[in-house]
Amino acid sequence: MSAEKNMKKIEKKKKDLKDPDIRKVFVVGHKNPDTDSIASAIAYAYLKNVTDERCFVPMRAGHVNQETEYVLKHFGIKEPD
Repeated sequence: MSAEKNMKKIEKKKKDLKDPDIRKVFVVGHKNPDTDSIASAIAYAYLKNVTDERCFVPMRAGHVNQETEYVLKHFGIKEPD
């Protein structure tokens, strides 16, 4: 699948996130999330959003530590809810 098609799918999924009638699948790491847990949830949700029809949302199960905040800020990625 081309990068352009992937981006179109992602843009559609962003609209789906705001629709309360669309069922969402939450992708969550472990209870005290570290960088690999948060990054894995973000990456897996992205992968599933471009390969599956459902809407996948990365989430976190606890507070993000300073290292993870730094990494997300460095790469310009929004912290999961």
